[in-house]
Amino acid sequence: MTGTRGVMSVQAMFSADEMKISNPEPHVHLVIKEFLKIGEAVAGCWIQMPRGILLLQMVPGNSASGAIYMYDRAQKQFYRVHFEGPDDDLTPFEFEQLMEEYGLVSYLENPEILRTLVSGVAKA
Repeated sequence: MTGTRGVMSVQAMFSADEMKISNPEPHVHLVIKEFLKIGEAVAGCWIQMPRGILLLQMVPGNSASGAIYMYDRAQKQFYRVHFEGPDDDLTPFEFEQLMEEYGLVSYLENPEILRTLVSGVAKA
């Protein structure tokens, strides 16, 4: 997908299993809480759907420090969303713009499409 920030790609991050959370459903908020704790971050925005979660992870107290993550509930896997342009200094307003422009909610509705964009696995 291409938009104002260039081509979007996705990188696999942590799984719930790697975070030592064996059964995240139906308490997926605990998985998100643990994910945020790993990054010493807060959720600037959080959209939860039956098959996935879209998250703007931010540095506490810095409204221009957001990065976009998605969580595939079936695979119990977090993904980092990357753009060709800057992608870790987003404000909540920019997040909303990118969410619409790149159709990010469609990836929550159908995580199989999200998995086709994976560009590699991040190492913690």
